[in-house]
Amino acid sequence: MALQMAALKRSTSGAFVARKVIPKDIRGEYAARFGVGWEEKFHRAAGISEHEAKARFGEWLAEIETRIGQLRATKSAGPQPLTRHNAYALAGRWYAWFTFRERVVEIVRKVVPEKLRDMFDGLRLPADGVSGKDGGQRPERETPEKERSSTGADRRETEASERKVAEEPETVLRQARTKALIRHASVVDAILTTGDADGKGSPGQMRELTEARKAFDDVRPHGWRDAEAAYVREPDLAREAGSGRINRAIRALQLETELRTDPKHRADRFVERWQKLDHTSQRQYQAGDMSGYKATRSTMGDMAKSLERDPQLESILANRKKDLGIAFESGRRLGQELAFTHGIDVGRGRGIGI
Repeated sequence: MALQMAALKRSTSGAFVARKVIPKDIRGEYAARFGVGWEEKFHRAAGISEHEAKARFGEWLAEIETRIGQLRATKSAGPQPLTRHNAYALAGRWYAWFTFRERVVEIVRKVVPEKLRDMFDGLRLPADGVSGKDGGQRPERETPEKERSSTGADRRETEASERKVAEEPETVLRQARTKALIRHASVVDAILTTGDADGKGSPGQMRELTEARKAFDDVRPHGWRDAEAAYVREPDLAREAGSGRINRAIRALQLETELRTDPKHRADRFVERWQKLDHTSQRQYQAGDMSGYKATRSTMGDMAKSLERDPQLESILANRKKDLGIAFESGRRLGQELAFTHGIDVGRGRGIGI
């Protein structure tokens, strides 16, 4: 039987996709355990980088191959061999680790002071057998005979040193991200507090915001976009994070990242927000608050129109028309059908609140 490897591709919308067919010999067992009998599908939004997509694909493929290997091993009552499939999956995991390591090194070079960076550059493990910063020769790597004769204390000391060196770049990265988050939040809070009706600050504040966004993006790609999306939903978070209280802001930022990268989460958020706005507009109309009613309906119109620029989200929401209040098919695209059903079809100027 020819060996078929799953391949990462890009769809017409720019998303990263792949398919993995479940082998015939374990389809029944796989379906019973994981709920999928024919094939597994991989999907990541077009907004993520190619490096991240490859890393996530490697992890996904590793998980599927592990499942297949385990089911076959259970079925044959034998050990699981390292097949070419598993080797490919392990390569994906290695790629994820390697790209993360390279990213950490790049960030350390940007954010660590020159003097401290020199200290890192001169730091070597005892087993490297190379000269340190002071020019002194480090001990050479031990031979197998010497390694076998090493004491437990020596090995523990070496392992502790390795862990410390490995943890230092990650610690620097966390500190840089925290600093960037606080700086960005402070600027956003200042603009929200003193800005004009359109939410824009002074020229100096806008320059500072641009610089803060760039610094944030350097240590966490898309970080400032996710943070600002969270601040729009809950403006008090910007003030908290700007003052150094970052726990709630970090959780909100992580949620926004999931929503941005996971189409299903984005669909859930769209439906939740649409239903909330719909209920709000009904209350405002009943209370005679026509100004608030028109503003809410305008926001709903913007949401419906946004689907024209997001075919992936529109495709997912096509199966949730009932949740969006659409009872009958009209033949329109979802965004147009959504606006038409709720009387906010801006293009035709129907109803109150246009």
